[in-house]
Amino acid sequence: MDETRFLEQISTILDQKLGSRLGRMQKELRSEMQAQFAEVRGDIGGLQGQFAEMREDVGGLQGQFAEMREDMSALRQDVQGVRTDMVQLENRVDIKLENHTKRIELKIENDVSSQLGALCDGYQMNKERHQQLRIQVEKLDQRVAYLEMIKR
Repeated sequence: MDETRFLEQISTILDQKLGSRLGRMQKELRSEMQAQFAEVRGDIGGLQGQFAEMREDVGGLQGQFAEMREDMSALRQDVQGVRTDMVQLENRVDIKLENHTKRIELKIENDVSSQLGALCDGYQMNKERHQQLRIQVEKLDQRVAYLEMIKR
């Protein structure tokens, strides 16, 4: 029985040593796990902060896009206004051009036509005067010829 007792005592000592060693290992393991969990929690907290920053950045970008859309809408309205103004200006220029064209046509009809008539009348008068002068020159030529004949 001594042997049994001895084995029991060894078993008890081993259980105590193993138990205390296992307890220390468990404590160390718990401590290390808690440290790693704390580190993971810190990393998660950092990621959450980064995600929050990203959300803010995305929100800022959405705001900028909304402003750009508003600006583009205003720009479209401005371009449409410019187009309308150009059409109105074109119409006014067309009307003024038509008015000036009519004035020029009237001036041609009134002034130029009357001047053309006067020019034709002057040409006719010159033609008649030219014919009269030719007749007179012919008469003079005949007289000169007659006088030359008499003189000989």
